[in-house]
Amino acid sequence: MRLQDKVFAVTGGAAGIGAAVRERLLAEGADVVVLDRVDPQDPRVTFIEVDLADPSSIAAAVDQLPAKVDGLANVAGVPGTKSADAVMRVNYLGLRALSEAVEANIQQGGSIVNVASAAGASWQFHRAELDEFIALNDYDAQLAWSTQNAPQDGPTAYGFSKEAVIFYSKQRSHVLWTQGVRINCVCPGATATGILTDFKESMPPGAIDWSEQLLGRHAAPEDVASVVVFLLGPDSGFVNGADIPVDGGLIAGASTGGISVQADA
Repeated sequence: MRLQDKVFAVTGGAAGIGAAVRERLLAEGADVVVLDRVDPQDPRVTFIEVDLADPSSIAAAVDQLPAKVDGLANVAGVPGTKSADAVMRVNYLGLRALSEAVEANIQQGGSIVNVASAAGASWQFHRAELDEFIALNDYDAQLAWSTQNAPQDGPTAYGFSKEAVIFYSKQRSHVLWTQGVRINCVCPGATATGILTDFKESMPPGAIDWSEQLLGRHAAPEDVASVVVFLLGPDSGFVNGADIPVDGGLIAGASTGGISVQADA
C-alpha cells in the first residue's frame, strides 16, 4: 500500500483507462477523486461532475476538489470520431485549463500525469505551430487559435491534440519542477477500451487491426494504468518531462526501421 492516505484526482475515472487507474490507486491505499461526466457509482471514491469542453464546468469542479492533493491524472479524452472542436476542447484545452487550476492544490513532491497517445508521436514535425499554440496562456485565445489554425477534421485534430499535450507537458516540466511538482505523459497505442471501435473508424483503414496482428494483442487498460500510477508515485521522483510509450514497441520499431510500416501494412 505505497500510496496510503495520498489523495489523487483522476479525470475520466469512470471507464476505460481511467477506471483502471482508479482501481490501481485504490489498491495502493490512495484516496481517489474521480472527475468525469459520468458517475462511476463507486462508494470508495469521491465523484465530481465535470465537462472538460466547458471552462465554467472545469472551474466549478476545481472548487470542489480537496485543498491539497498529491497528484492529478488527466486520463479523459475523446476520439477522432467527434468534431474537431470537441476533440481540441477536451483533449488539450480542457486538460490544460484543469491542470493549471489544480497546480496550486498539488503538494510538494506531487505529480501530474497526462495520458496522450502514440498518435502524438510526430510532435517534433509540428514544432513551429506548437510553439505558437502553447505560448498562449488565455483560454479564449487558445480556442481562437485552435479554431483558425488546428486541423478541422476529427481524426487529424485528435493527433494534433495529443501532440499539443506532449509538447505542453515537456515545456511545462521545468517550471513545475521548481515548484516541487513533476509532469509527464503516457502515450498508449491501441487499447482495449469501449472506444476502440471509434479509433478503428477514425484511424486509417486497417491500422488498428494491423497493430494487433503485429503485436499479438492490444494494450489492456491495466497496462497503461500501471505506468500512470508509477509516474504519480514516489518511485518516479526524478522522472520529469517524459513521454512514455505504452504500445508494445510499435513506435520504436516504426521510427528505427525495425518495423517496416509500409511493407507490414
